[in-house]
Amino acid sequence: MPSLQAIRHERIRRDFLSFKQHVWWMPQELKIGHHTKSLADRLTQAVVDFKAGKSTFLQVKMPVRHGKSDDISRAFPAYVLGELREYEPDVIMASYAANLSETFSRKVKQIVQGDEYQELYPSVKIDANRDAINQWAIEGSTGEVSAVGIRGSITGKGGHVVLIDDYCRNREDAESPLIREKVWHNITNDIMTRMADVCIFIICATPWHVDDPHGRIPKEMAKDPDFPRFEELCFPAMSEDYPSGYLFPERYGESWYKSLYAALGKYAAAGLLGCNPEVREGNIFKTQFIQFHESIDEFPDIQYRRGWDLASSEKQRTSSDPDFTCGAKAGARTNSEGALELWISDLVYCREEAPARNRLIDATQAKDGAGVSIKIEAVAGYKDAYTTLKRQFRGRAHVEKVGAYKDKVAKLSFLEVVFEAGNVHMLRADWNDFLIKQFAEFPKGHDDGPDAVYVAIEDFSKQSITAFDRSTVGI
Repeated sequence: MPSLQAIRHERIRRDFLSFKQHVWWMPQELKIGHHTKSLADRLTQAVVDFKAGKSTFLQVKMPVRHGKSDDISRAFPAYVLGELREYEPDVIMASYAANLSETFSRKVKQIVQGDEYQELYPSVKIDANRDAINQWAIEGSTGEVSAVGIRGSITGKGGHVVLIDDYCRNREDAESPLIREKVWHNITNDIMTRMADVCIFIICATPWHVDDPHGRIPKEMAKDPDFPRFEELCFPAMSEDYPSGYLFPERYGESWYKSLYAALGKYAAAGLLGCNPEVREGNIFKTQFIQFHESIDEFPDIQYRRGWDLASSEKQRTSSDPDFTCGAKAGARTNSEGALELWISDLVYCREEAPARNRLIDATQAKDGAGVSIKIEAVAGYKDAYTTLKRQFRGRAHVEKVGAYKDKVAKLSFLEVVFEAGNVHMLRADWNDFLIKQFAEFPKGHDDGPDAVYVAIEDFSKQSITAFDRSTVGI
C-alpha cells in the first residue's frame, strides 16, 4: 500500500496548480486569482491530452503584471519535464529576446534542481554534459530545452512543447508594421516548422496591436482550414463578470487598476489591460493589410515614377519638428477585377536645405535611371524647384509638375479603398516603418511620405473613383 506521502505526491503531480504551489520559489505567498485557476486547469488538461496523443494549441491573453510568465515560462516547462519524462520531450521557450528566454530557462533549471521538485520527480536530473543556459537536457533523455529569441535561429531544434511568452518588446515595436511582419514570419515560418506531430503549442502575451500575432491567428484560422486550431483564453483586467469588477483583487486593489488605466491612456490600455487592442483613432489607411514583398522581382512590369514632396522653406526647416523631403518610387495599375493596385518599391527622405536636398534628388535619379520619370508637386513655396530640377535633368530624365491640392485628406482619399482591399504592395526595406507610420497616423503628424506617393501616382486618382464607387455599393 502506498504511503500517505506517495499519495500526496501523486495528487500534486496530477494537477498543475498544486504542482506550482508545491515548488513555489518566491518568498511571498502565491496569490491565486480567477485567471490563475482557469489557466492552470487548462494546462493540466494539455498534458493529459498530450499523453493521449492529442495536440493543444492555445492563445492566452492576459494583462501586464498578472503572472502569466510564472505559469507559462517558469512552472510549466518544469512540470512537463517531469510529467512527460518518458516521452523525452523537446521544449522550446521563445520570447522577443533571447536573454529574456534565457532568464526563464535559468529559473526552470532552479526549480528542477530544487528539493520540492525532486520529491515529486527524483529521476529528473539535469545532464551535466548538456547544461548551457540556452540549451540543456535531462539525464538519459534525447530531448532538449532550448531558450531562444523569436527572431533568432532554431535550426535543428524540435518542439513537443513550444512556449512563446511575450513576442513584443515595447510600444515602438508594436507600432512597427515591419517588426510585426517579421515576428509573424518567424512564428509561422520558423517556430511552427519545429512542431512535433503531437505537441503543446502556447502563445501567451499581452495583446499590443490589432495586427500582432494574437490578432492574426483568428484571421488565419478563418482563411485556412489547415491552420492550427487555436483555443483562446482571454482575461481582461476589468469585466462585469468578475465579482469585484477586476481580474485580480487578490493582488491588486481598485486604485491600482484605475491608476494604470489613467497612466496608459485609452489606446494603450485597450490592449495592455483590456486584452482587446483598438485601431488608433484617426486612422484612415488600413496599413495592417499591406502586402510585403521580399524581392523587386515580385513587382509587376508597370510604369514607375519618382514622386517628390519637397520641404525647404524656412518655416518647414526650423520648426521643432520639421517636415521631410520625401521621394517615393511607385506605380499603379488596375487589376483584372477593375480595382486599383499600388506598388511602392522605394522611398528616400531627408531634412536638408535646398542644396543638400537637390543633391539627394540627383543621386536618386542616377540610381533610378532615365526610365523613371520625376514628378514634383509645384506649390507656392518652391515652384522654382521644378524649373531648377527640369533644367538639371535635361537629357537625363523626364521631369513634370503636379498641381497643388489644398485639402490633403481629399487628395489622398482615393487610396483608402486601396489599403482596405489589401491592394497596397511594398518592398520590404528599412524605410517601411517611416512611411507606414505616416500613413497609419494620417491625417495627424507628418504626411510627407504619403504626399510623395500621391505625387508619383496622381494621374490614377481620378480613374480610381469608379472602382471606389463600385466597392462602396458592393458591386
